[in-house]
Amino acid sequence: VSHVGGGGGATRTTPTPVGYPTYYMEDRMSRPYAASAHAASLICEGVFEKFSGLKFAFIEVQQLWAVSVMWHMDADWKGLRDQTPWLKRLPSEYFRAHIRIGSQPMQEPEQPKQMGEMLEMLHADETLIYCSDFPHFDWNDPVTVFPKLPEELHKRIFADNAIEMLRLKES
Repeated sequence: VSHVGGGGGATRTTPTPVGYPTYYMEDRMSRPYAASAHAASLICEGVFEKFSGLKFAFIEVQQLWAVSVMWHMDADWKGLRDQTPWLKRLPSEYFRAHIRIGSQPMQEPEQPKQMGEMLEMLHADETLIYCSDFPHFDWNDPVTVFPKLPEELHKRIFADNAIEMLRLKES
């Protein structure tokens, strides 16, 4: 599990491309960049080829970054695959099989239909795990943060994806 950033004042550990954040919002907005770079490194370096059973979770990094990482890496890999000959599948396939993303802080689009579109692009049935971040002030209440989801998708996000990642269910 990777938890980017943390703390305030002298305990800050994650510099951004423009230096150390001054404000919490600035710090919070930088987390997806760190997660993107970390996910790309895990995939490009062949970690999941070498450790085929490894699952990796990113928490408190938002979610939409993952969509662009999967799309961008797939497009790049098709033209640059000679640089990573150990990768036998599309980068997005490694991502979907091995990487999980926590739901907190959850992106909440203005239009409810956009939430469904976002979850579909994210392959949330495979990649998203519910995280509340309770008792922090910005925690995500499971009743209010998600719209009504189809029963199977709700079960995947709120239970099955984490159970599978943690190997809590016998095969």
